[in-house]
Amino acid sequence: MKKLFVLALAVAFFAKPASAFSGESVNTKASKSFNAAYKGASNIWSTRNGYDEVLFFWHDTLMDSYYTKDGSLVATFHKVDLTTLPYDAQKELATTYKKYQINCISMMERPGEDPVYYVSVQNRHTYILEISTSGSVDLFKYIR
Repeated sequence: MKKLFVLALAVAFFAKPASAFSGESVNTKASKSFNAAYKGASNIWSTRNGYDEVLFFWHDTLMDSYYTKDGSLVATFHKVDLTTLPYDAQKELATTYKKYQINCISMMERPGEDPVYYVSVQNRHTYILEISTSGSVDLFKYIR
């Protein structure tokens, strides 16, 4: 599962616009689940690492969702502002990471769980930080 999240983060942080679905048919179960949740949203489907991925706009926000082959939603990602983060996390970023540039902040939402935030920070190295809704900040991944 961690590989899925690292892949999604890489897509969110570094990818260019997605290309159209690669010739395979869209998973009907995933498509039905998606259409029930996001009625009328335009979308682009692809398959990666055994998951069906859909990129779409919802309320003027680019979203990225992953579904299993049985049509169950795994997670949805989208970019958010710094002010969306819990206050304690904002304070820690302002102090511990004050010499870092914040490149991207994404929120991951999973069914039945609290959201988790991922923040890409960079000075000479790039790190992805994981932030809980309680405001705790942990190193998730060292990129380079």
